[in-house]
Amino acid sequence: MDKAKKLFNVYIVLIVVIVVLAFVLSRDKSDRNRALTSFGTDWLLDDGTEVSLDALPPIEGSDALVLHKILPEHIKMEDQLNLISNNIYFDVEVDDRPIYSYHPGENVTGKGYGSQIHYIALPEGAKQITISCTPIYGKDSSGLFQDVYIGSEEAYIAKEFRDRGASFMLAILIIFLGIFLFVMHIGAYGLRASIYNLPAMAIGVLMLGMWTSVKSLTPQLFFDNVGVLRVIDYGCLTFVGYPMVVFINSAAEKPNKIFEYVSFAVMVVSAAFLGICRFGFGIDVHNVNIVAFISIGIPLFIMIVIVIKDMLYNIKKNNVRNHIVFYVGVIILVVCGVLDIVRYFVNGKSTRYSGMLLQVGIVIFISLMVVQILRALIREHQSFDQQKFINDILQYSMSAVSPDESLDQMLEYLGSELGADRAYIFEDNDRGSTDNTYEWCSAGVRPEKDSLQNVPYEDTLDLWYDEFEKTNCVIIKDVDEYKEVNENVYNILKPIGIHSMIAGPLRNEEGVCGFFGVNNPPEESFKSIVKIIRLLEYFMNELIRQRDNQELLYRYSYVDSLTGVMNRRALDEMIEESLENCEEYGLVMCDINGLKKANDEQGHLVGDMMIQDVARCLATIYGEKRVFRTGGDEFLAICFDKNKNEFEEEAATIKPIVSEHGHSVSVGTSYCAMKNVGFNAVLKLADSKMYDDKAQYYKMHGDRRRR
Repeated sequence: MDKAKKLFNVYIVLIVVIVVLAFVLSRDKSDRNRALTSFGTDWLLDDGTEVSLDALPPIEGSDALVLHKILPEHIKMEDQLNLISNNIYFDVEVDDRPIYSYHPGENVTGKGYGSQIHYIALPEGAKQITISCTPIYGKDSSGLFQDVYIGSEEAYIAKEFRDRGASFMLAILIIFLGIFLFVMHIGAYGLRASIYNLPAMAIGVLMLGMWTSVKSLTPQLFFDNVGVLRVIDYGCLTFVGYPMVVFINSAAEKPNKIFEYVSFAVMVVSAAFLGICRFGFGIDVHNVNIVAFISIGIPLFIMIVIVIKDMLYNIKKNNVRNHIVFYVGVIILVVCGVLDIVRYFVNGKSTRYSGMLLQVGIVIFISLMVVQILRALIREHQSFDQQKFINDILQYSMSAVSPDESLDQMLEYLGSELGADRAYIFEDNDRGSTDNTYEWCSAGVRPEKDSLQNVPYEDTLDLWYDEFEKTNCVIIKDVDEYKEVNENVYNILKPIGIHSMIAGPLRNEEGVCGFFGVNNPPEESFKSIVKIIRLLEYFMNELIRQRDNQELLYRYSYVDSLTGVMNRRALDEMIEESLENCEEYGLVMCDINGLKKANDEQGHLVGDMMIQDVARCLATIYGEKRVFRTGGDEFLAICFDKNKNEFEEEAATIKPIVSEHGHSVSVGTSYCAMKNVGFNAVLKLADSKMYDDKAQYYKMHGDRRRR
């Protein structure tokens, strides 16, 4: 996203600079033009008719049109007759003396030189001036004069630059935007190639910029090689349509290469036809320039077809909104181009002001396209940012030693990086409800994991589960508005400070089995978070599957299958890893009294139930992972977090609790308060006390049963 933002900033600065320059160059022209005298009107024909040089009457036959005018008094030495001729030959006389003649030979494109600037020196004391002119193309109304003034050459150049500077600066803006598109293409390198054909648009824009700069006449003020400018004029017009079609086709949702092939064929045929006419038959390009306009007119039509076709497609997909800038830009460009072509031929192929509408259309089109492209680039960068986010969160969470820790770390990264208050996982239990099994909270946010156990499914979460199946995500932007959708969920969320949330489903072979998500994320990040949640679903499911598999393997290896407490193997690892170097701990040996009698008289099923009851009683006191079944009716419990008195008091509760369940046990305890005392010595003491207690039990009950 950083690259796209930088490009956008450059784009904005460029436009502002060009617009400011155009404004500065075009403002307050009246005072600066006082050194010049307008001289284009009130010319007299031989019959006394008044005419203007910029609207000459038709010339019949081969005779020249002769125009006369009295020169102003007090002509200074540096004063000149400054004017712009367009497709016209002419001679100038002052007081019947020839002083200037313009009859150039043919150039690359023919006899026409388009608009040409002339600076004609006037002798001091001259009284009358006569211009004899012949339009190059007969009755073609493109033969005329423009901007006729008497004054110094420097003042005239300054005036023309001010008058045409805004148009020229817009042409320069177009050229710079073409360069900017190349820079944008380089900056977008590595994004998906089909996003937009930026090089094609850049080439088209550069050609349009050169063409409009020639039409602004400003280059003629400083550049003498008019033949090159004529080649640019006709060449750019002929070759610009194809790259623009390529770009617009690439911007369509469903590009069709046939449009590009047709446009390329039109370009090649038009260029070949113009070349054959000019170099094969010597035909002036001006007389067949309809072909050049056809070569741009057909691509303009193709652009409209592409837009209409793409618009209809996106209407069906309900995706018009994302392309509206593109559609508006193309339509404006096409309309301006068509209007300019029509105006050119309506005015009799006059080049005066030709290209101005197209120039405006180009600037608007490019500006809109740059906005559209930058939006697309930003979306692409956001996609890359999301992928980076996923890679980072996986790298961060997978550094943990267990799936449980990975899930905790994933929630921590998810919540903190997204700016949420809380990240969580809920899993369905076997009681028809859902438990909050994992939770991360930001600083100052109260944990709610313990209060969110056994959340009911029916009439509460069932609506979410249906939504997961349809859209793979539940989004609540405002919990108060959600009250009308599901009041039960509202009553859970509102009291614990949740005003918005995004959640995604957890799945197993049977379907949705829970969900995960974040609470109170920043509103401006909702779209990105939704995509991230959807991308994380697979990894969350995989970690939970790994956790369940590890738990299953753990139970097979370390949990007694009958009672659910730990087995002998777990005790051996506990001794090796924790007890040998532990400074303080207590041991409790426990043996069930009367188990053999229950097995013999009531069956082994009753005996197994007796074992399970005693195991649950011990697990209630010490926890499942601190109780070990060491034999058929023997258990060992370990206590780490109590001093000796507390340990003895807790051990004293065993017999009463077991008795409440209708059973009897013999208990022996020992407490280790020194680091160097071996576990076997502590165990032997507890075992000895348990045997003494058992002997006392059988003595009282008259049972000679031994171990």
